[in-house]
Amino acid sequence: FFDPLNSVTMPVHVSHKGRVAILRMESGPVNALSQELRHAIADSIQKVQVQDNVGAIVLTGARSMFSAGADIQEFAGHDASNPPMLPTVCEIIEECPKPVVAAIQGTALGGGLEIALACDHRVASKDAKLGLPEVRIGLIPGSGGTQRLPRLVGVQKALEMIVTGKWTTAAKAEKTKLVDVVTVGDVEAEAVAYAQRLADSKAPKRRCSDMAAKPNALVFAMARKQAKAAAKGLAAPMRCIDAVEWATKVKSFKQGLDKEAQIFQELFVSTEAKALQHIFFAERAALKVPGAA
Repeated sequence: FFDPLNSVTMPVHVSHKGRVAILRMESGPVNALSQELRHAIADSIQKVQVQDNVGAIVLTGARSMFSAGADIQEFAGHDASNPPMLPTVCEIIEECPKPVVAAIQGTALGGGLEIALACDHRVASKDAKLGLPEVRIGLIPGSGGTQRLPRLVGVQKALEMIVTGKWTTAAKAEKTKLVDVVTVGDVEAEAVAYAQRLADSKAPKRRCSDMAAKPNALVFAMARKQAKAAAKGLAAPMRCIDAVEWATKVKSFKQGLDKEAQIFQELFVSTEAKALQHIFFAERAALKVPGAA
């Protein structure tokens, strides 16, 4: 059993400033969401949330990096399914009784952005990159991204990000409510000050799961038309649209998560996803070969 609150070797370092607990991810160069890091995040949240001297929490990353998302190596070995799985970590963050602020610098991509969406508020550096690129490896976001993002920014913007897999900057994202505060200064310090104000005012939680995703038949019809023309027969873009549309149809947030998980699993075992992931690994391997073009 490990205690990330008392061990300097664990991938989450915990400190306090005023009534704010600061959880800093410190796992390799990009804070890839390995099982060890997932475990440490969940464990740290659960411990600081019951401390009487903590009124709010900041989740951030070391080395000017929030998180580049899932540990893609785990996909090949199926370690991504080892507990706690990322959807569970996101649920723990969202259900934390105290406000959680994500302090985003560098990148928040894939699972990294899904963790940020599970937080109540997001403070980001102006040039931080945010996105959900899972479609590029034949998948949909599988940790609540298809359900939380449309509730927060609306279905049109959510579809643009999820179906194309393209990232956006925090400066642009601020206009869509994806980011609450954009700063050119010290992101962590700004987030701590923001969290301290939440603690002082005893601000209520602001969960994406409590928001409503408004249906828009015209937007979904246009998205399908565009995806069909651009996807060249690939299934993932169309299934991304299906998952986002479920966010507007379900009676409960959990039903939406269940549908997202179902679609994700169907794609995960598909030939299409395996082929796209094979290409992804091959391209990465080529970059490591001396003299490769």
